[in-house]
Amino acid sequence: MRRSLLPTLFSLLLPGLAAPCQAETRPDVGFIQTPEPVVRAMLEVADTAPGDRVLDLGSGDGRIPIMAAVEFGAEGRGIEIDGQLVKLSRQRAEAAGVGEAVQFEQGDLFEADLSGADIITLYLLPELNQRLKPSLLSLPSGTRIVSHEFDMGRWQADDYRAVNQRKIYFWRVPAAVAGEWRASRQGKEIKLRLEQNYQRVWGEAELDGLITDLRDVRLDGDTLRFRIRTEASQRVMRARFRHGRLIELQSAPPLSGFSPASQWKVAD
Repeated sequence: MRRSLLPTLFSLLLPGLAAPCQAETRPDVGFIQTPEPVVRAMLEVADTAPGDRVLDLGSGDGRIPIMAAVEFGAEGRGIEIDGQLVKLSRQRAEAAGVGEAVQFEQGDLFEADLSGADIITLYLLPELNQRLKPSLLSLPSGTRIVSHEFDMGRWQADDYRAVNQRKIYFWRVPAAVAGEWRASRQGKEIKLRLEQNYQRVWGEAELDGLITDLRDVRLDGDTLRFRIRTEASQRVMRARFRHGRLIELQSAPPLSGFSPASQWKVAD
């Protein structure tokens, strides 16, 4: 949410960006406020809820963390390089009655500790998004990312909105699911062979000696859903992953809503 008055910073940041990536403080740098409807839409697309921890990278005058606390009941945290804006943000949080729910720190967003955040908001040029992308992808699966105006290149957004001609991109950090996985139930064994490109997953299942391609595959955070068809039936499968391992596999008839669901024993 900032327009830099210094050429060296202007080459890195856009009007509207809340913080430069240099580690030094720029008290004479101005900023442009992101409209409240856009801020609200960013928090809405992330399904912000009470208790969520929202981290804004380049927090400017603090409006995203403050709105997250006031309107959504979330906890807010902002990283901002400009010490004067950090001071202003704290004052605004106190005035809004959320001084204890929102924290602001002066620092470099590329050196910030991102752990513990449920939702991360940002407004950076594409090349800076690319620099952050490895750190974002290393966060726990299901962590929600919202970017104002710019995407993440080959990491395609899970959702997109346009508000007042402003672009808003949304992602959930995908679990690492690529590999071969096995599970068994009532004497039958299923083998899953999965390949992955970010949240896009494809592969095949081997069951009862038959190999079939996975259909309608969708990875949402740590949960993978897909369909398999055998000669006898069609099954909807739901798998959960944690730390690069399959931890749960369920199957159910189509349109059952997984009620009831058959539980498979995952191989170690």
